[in-house]
Amino acid sequence: MSERHMYDNPDLYDIQNADGRKDVACIQDLVRQYAAGSVLELACGTGILSIPLARAGHEVVGIDLSPAMIACAKRKSNGLPNIEFCVGDMTSFALGRKFEFVFLGFNSICHLVSFESMRGMLASVYAHLTPNGVFVTDCFIPDPRYFMRENDKRFPVFNEKGLHVEETNTYDPLAQINHIKWYYEYQNEKWAEDFDMREYYPQELQNYMKLSGFDIVARYGDHDLNALDSESPLQIYVSKKHGAG
Repeated sequence: MSERHMYDNPDLYDIQNADGRKDVACIQDLVRQYAAGSVLELACGTGILSIPLARAGHEVVGIDLSPAMIACAKRKSNGLPNIEFCVGDMTSFALGRKFEFVFLGFNSICHLVSFESMRGMLASVYAHLTPNGVFVTDCFIPDPRYFMRENDKRFPVFNEKGLHVEETNTYDPLAQINHIKWYYEYQNEKWAEDFDMREYYPQELQNYMKLSGFDIVARYGDHDLNALDSESPLQIYVSKKHGAG
């Protein structure tokens, strides 16, 4: 079974991730609520979240580490004059401009598995926000039941449009890293992919933002923007630079 990476195949990524996304409307609501003009998306992928914002009239920039994902996003947004995509590392980027609204969605923050990468991302965001700009990030709240699975047992992830994905996972509680292996079947091919996801608990993630100079101005627990509580499946934070109005 060969090894591949999902971020090198944007068409398959969209099959698995583009449909049924409640976070598209959620981000649009937050952008409208905070009256943002210029928008920056980190880890933008194929533009699933950023292209609808451009279609709504916002000036949008998206950065992603994967050249294949950026190339796909450019194809999908062809003809939109108010959106730009470029290859960039969310832990260290310099775009030479500031934005009213910066966001990191779809659990992408969990790819930041080290303290240094998290602090690098937050410092880069801080440097690119206008004085009263808004930073939004979201990710799931870790579920301990997920980490207690049998390590060698496969569990279903996705099975639509001819794409079948299963996973195994092994959780390291000391590092708070979930080591995941996805098994793909598509068009008579089979392959596997390994990747790691850092598990961030709410108080920990909030402290990271506060220590990096952000004040959290709103906390939500789902994409319908209900308040964050102990039953919430997600953690969504709206923050500004410390002392901003």
